[in-house]
Amino acid sequence: MRRNISILITLCGLLILSLGLFWIYESKTFLGRAESISGSFSPSDSICFYSPLQAKINDEKILLSCFFIKDNGKPAQGISSNINGPDGLNIEKIQPISDGQGQIKAYISSKIAGDFIITVIGNGIELSQRLTLRFTN
Repeated sequence: MRRNISILITLCGLLILSLGLFWIYESKTFLGRAESISGSFSPSDSICFYSPLQAKINDEKILLSCFFIKDNGKPAQGISSNINGPDGLNIEKIQPISDGQGQIKAYISSKIAGDFIITVIGNGIELSQRLTLRFTN
């Protein structure tokens, strides 16, 4: 009987020791992973949306929202943005620096009808996505 109890205590001790070592290994792996540099983002993972899909010239605006995303899939805060487009577009930056969600916002309007291709730049790096905005009479 005593022998069974000592074997049971030894096995429990080994189990606790194994779990402790495993937890220490996993916590170092989890906490030791590389983190993106502050202010960096992935141009190919970042994405832009706009609404409505088309607007009337002179009196309607299109809301552009872009989300800067890091390589690890998390939002990139503090990215300074610039929106480039052809002459004829009025770009009104609402939130030019990305917030905690990685989002920037701008209103875009035009006095000229047509399709306009715009690009978004964050911290001097152009996003992979190009947007075609349409303004009608």
